[in-house]
Amino acid sequence: MPAFGTAAISGAFFGAIDGRATADAYAHAFQLSLAINALLMLAWHRFKRAAGAHPQFVLRRAARPA
Repeated sequence: MPAFGTAAISGAFFGAIDGRATADAYAHAFQLSLAINALLMLAWHRFKRAAGAHPQFVLRRAARPA
């Protein structure tokens, strides 16, 4: 997963710059990469939660009375 995220973020960053070395191009690319990073983290968190592997949710399940 980390390799996919790195490739997606860097590909989008350099694609957004598209040969323009201006401050606006870098600012737009940075905003785009932050949005992609946030979406990937949200997707990963939801996947882990659905799989039940997140320690916080495992502890909550274990603390429930039987």
